[in-house]
Amino acid sequence: MSDRKRPLTLTVVRASDIPRYSRLGARTLPRSFVKIETEEATHRTKKTALRSSDPVWNESFPFFKLLYTTPISLKVYHDGMFHDTLLCETTVKVGDILGHPDEFNLQLKAVGSKGDASKSTLVLRAREDTRNAIVESAVENAPSGLATPVAVKAIGEVKGALEKVDGGLTTSEEASKKFDNALKKAEALSSEESLKTVFDMLGKFSIVFDGLAGIHPFVGIALKVVPKAQLDRDKKVVSLIGSMRDLYSSMREFEDIRKTKGLEDIIEKALQQTIECVFFVQEYVGNGFGDRLVHQTISDTGAKIQQFEDAFHSLKASLSEKSLLHVTIVTSRMSEDVEMLSLARELNPVQMDSESRPLCHPGTRSREIQLITEWVIDPNAGSRILWLPGPAGFGKSTLSTTLAHSFSSLRRLAAFVFFNRESQERSSPAAVVRTLAFQLAQFDHRIGEKIHDTIQAGPFIPRSHIRNQFTKLIVEPLSSIEALGADGPILVIIDAFDECGNAETRSTLLSVLAEESKNLPSCIRILLTSRPTPDIERALSKQSHVKRHNLYVTAENSGDVELFLRHSVTRIVEEQDVPVLAPDWPGEGALLELVRRAGGLFIRAQTAVRYIRETHDPAAHLNVLLGMDTSDDDFHPLALLYSTALMSVGNWEDKTFPPVFRKILGAILVAKTPLTPAAMDTILCTPSNQSRQIVSYYGAVLLTEPDGTIHTIHPSFYDTLTDRSHAGEKWFIDTGLHNRDMAFRCIDLLDRDLKENICGLVHSTEPFSATLADATGYACAFWILHVSAVTDDTPALGDHVYKFLCRHLLHWLEAMSISKRFRECIALHHQLLAWIDTRAPKPTELMELVNDSVRFCQLFADIIEEHPLSIYQVALPFAPTESLIYKRFYQEGTLPKVWGDCLTSWPPLLQTLVGHDEYVTSVAYSPDGSRIVSGSHDASVRVWDIATGAEVLPPLRGHDDDVRSVAFSPDGSKILSGGDSIRIWDAASGASVLGPLLGHDELIESLAYSPNGTKIFSGSSDKTIRVWDAKTGELILGPLRGHDDSVQSVASSPDGSKIASGSSDATIRVWDAFTGANILGPLKGHEDGVLSVAFSPDGLKIASASGDSTIRVWDAASGASNASYGTTII
Repeated sequence: MSDRKRPLTLTVVRASDIPRYSRLGARTLPRSFVKIETEEATHRTKKTALRSSDPVWNESFPFFKLLYTTPISLKVYHDGMFHDTLLCETTVKVGDILGHPDEFNLQLKAVGSKGDASKSTLVLRAREDTRNAIVESAVENAPSGLATPVAVKAIGEVKGALEKVDGGLTTSEEASKKFDNALKKAEALSSEESLKTVFDMLGKFSIVFDGLAGIHPFVGIALKVVPKAQLDRDKKVVSLIGSMRDLYSSMREFEDIRKTKGLEDIIEKALQQTIECVFFVQEYVGNGFGDRLVHQTISDTGAKIQQFEDAFHSLKASLSEKSLLHVTIVTSRMSEDVEMLSLARELNPVQMDSESRPLCHPGTRSREIQLITEWVIDPNAGSRILWLPGPAGFGKSTLSTTLAHSFSSLRRLAAFVFFNRESQERSSPAAVVRTLAFQLAQFDHRIGEKIHDTIQAGPFIPRSHIRNQFTKLIVEPLSSIEALGADGPILVIIDAFDECGNAETRSTLLSVLAEESKNLPSCIRILLTSRPTPDIERALSKQSHVKRHNLYVTAENSGDVELFLRHSVTRIVEEQDVPVLAPDWPGEGALLELVRRAGGLFIRAQTAVRYIRETHDPAAHLNVLLGMDTSDDDFHPLALLYSTALMSVGNWEDKTFPPVFRKILGAILVAKTPLTPAAMDTILCTPSNQSRQIVSYYGAVLLTEPDGTIHTIHPSFYDTLTDRSHAGEKWFIDTGLHNRDMAFRCIDLLDRDLKENICGLVHSTEPFSATLADATGYACAFWILHVSAVTDDTPALGDHVYKFLCRHLLHWLEAMSISKRFRECIALHHQLLAWIDTRAPKPTELMELVNDSVRFCQLFADIIEEHPLSIYQVALPFAPTESLIYKRFYQEGTLPKVWGDCLTSWPPLLQTLVGHDEYVTSVAYSPDGSRIVSGSHDASVRVWDIATGAEVLPPLRGHDDDVRSVAFSPDGSKILSGGDSIRIWDAASGASVLGPLLGHDELIESLAYSPNGTKIFSGSSDKTIRVWDAKTGELILGPLRGHDDSVQSVASSPDGSKIASGSSDATIRVWDAFTGANILGPLKGHEDGVLSVAFSPDGLKIASASGDSTIRVWDAASGASNASYGTTII
């Protein structure tokens, strides 16, 4: 056998009877890995098998040029905390292992043995790998007639196939046959004319029928995305397009299709099926969103094409019958049942009911709709987000709703999230990702299954940091579906993002959307509308994957507004009960003046129409509008319009009217979710129907939803009423004052209504069903939010809250459980605590009670969620007997009594944080105490919220080996981690800020910041200390040498002038932080390695902890050992 160099793939499968290693005199099962060494390269298994004498790795390693005589060294190590321990080893030649057809065993020699036989074995697989040689040979010997682009593509396909299967092609001749087959063409039949026929008819039908207007934008664009030059190369495609042509040719037989009953439904189905078919063809010929041709990802494309043809034949038969037969739209998008009830419970999405949202008037907004549609369905558009910033009143929400309707009708809308500052739920950034995830799961069962599996594996994820939610619930599920891109574009619409919280509360969500959306599959398109606020501008403008299209008033907008106004005044004339208005009212001049005053903004036109219509005398109201003085440029035009609408109704001369108006409108504006008039009357204690009466006056500026709830016509109306300069004293709404009023009113309502077992339930293990009255449910959910918004007169409100909780704390928790909102209680407690801490800095009885309630909710959350009455029957009896809640609310004789050993105080354990896969080696608190950072042998860094125990960031990954040390910077803005290298992370976003900082020759065991945060100190297994610039990452000092073994711990003195280090050599040394000089030590006294060192707060003493089970305290100036403390191991 010739000793030529050859490629080899070696797989380390498993081992058996691996010897134990010695630890503190005991023989312990190892954490083992394998190191493979040849003259060409050295590899080690990425996986460390945990605590087993029979470990499994099953990892493969490539070697490219090995001789038969090349020796391969295989060594099994224990992965130790401080150093690795060689357990057993062997050496074998390449020629010896290639002779085995399958797995083979190698005898391992234990370290320290004297040649005696060992029971330890290592199982390997080896394969001579010639795949690259075959591909290269095929390229060299390919027929000369191959066209270059086709050859390249064919070679790429062969390489891809070879990379995914074992074995593969065996000769260059076979590879060449593959290339020849790629060149064979189907019949040269032209399909372009057939497609032109189809789309000509599509365009006509979508214009004729108003109901098909939503599909119309796709008609002109769909033809563009089909690569016509490739249509004639596949018989299946030719046949499919022919079946479409036959269907639309049949439609030409109808002389006036509008007069033929039953045809609109058939044509709508035909349009939907045609657009879906076009997307399929686009992917099939390799010009779409998929990374590969669709016939490489769909197992039976022939059957799929046949389904399309059958659908077109059925539609043609429906035309003949003039009745829509049972036709199922064929789509690549799958929609099977997913456990949506389970997902709804876990994700708790916000309901987004868009039925009552207005659509664009037919024939308007065509320019924007065309541009957006082209962007969505263009696979070559490099952007993931299309941002549409526009002024207030432009009609952004109406446009987004129209687009949602259009794309939904074509099964292309995956999610539609819209914000409304009048709804706490629909303006909260916290629920956005969960809502998107739920809608995506509803859209496609494959996405739903991935999200469901993710939550099953990590139940904490829906309550984790927004960035982690986005990664785990959106990016990873979408990216893991191989054929997702082959199904064509998927649209997500996010409307009115400027109404999502405020600039501060939405900053994290905005950052996540801006930065992480680039990781989404290319078929995902996000349409985002907002006002051009500075924070949104900053976040999106610097992202290359975000395309911006400004919405501004143009002549076309004015034309759209004119079309809307003409249609609206015509309807006013047609709908009048008594024909007072002339058919041509209001006349061309008046109409054009309305158009001019609207200034191209739909909100002005819409408000004007509502103002004219909501009265018994439309002509008089029109005259009021036309008589408004608009010459004062300093007065906001919308404010002028709103003030006219407000002033023209209501008895403003009656001194009692303005306070009532402000009371009702104030409640509408500060309500955390829209309320019905009846609920407002109940909360505000106003006379029955007073709210309804006020609302009825102002139909021009207030909208009533189908469920009876009330909200303002537009955010600009809120802006007007809350701006004293625009509103004036008559109708200025002071939101602070009205939040205070709502806080007191909600608490008073709950004080009246709440009681034990408010719904008359029976305590059992069966699911319960009960609801609270609207006003009571609102007050339960939002009283704390109203309290938190109050900034003045807080002592009185604080006393009111304390008295309420002393009477009704458990009743409130019961009501929250009935409302299925108990999981919100802990966050609400913390929000209340923050308000108490800000407004009452000293500890108060209220703060103590709320803190006690937090512990109660944490400990008994699962029990209380199952049944509201478990608060009294289970949770309260088992609460610690010395807790405030037990002392205040437990009544012996009326509630169950717990016998035996009872808790007297809350357990010291507050949280168990679960997430790491291996040893957690280091933890650190943030300076403000709100977060914990942890590092682990699983090579990740994790950040946790102290209050909830949830991860606030996705795992920070970048290290290739154990993370041995973590720390927060003194200002809490950065996170430091060390292991195989040093890395610095942004503590808010998790982004990598600096690193890897390289220099140490072995693992970094300990890290510390200087007190001012400008320096980083590191200690390593390479026996050295180094000092780094925290801003640039440059090495400032070091390596500082002196220790004879690993440096296990470093610490900075409080003034930053000294560095203390502890080592496995059992000594402590003190170094000058500016010069690197060893100014003290080695301090000797420990009998084993020093594992940790720390300075006292005054810097005068150093404490050290050792493997000899003692702690020693040293004088930081002289090095004298002041005390030694022994420990007892229990």
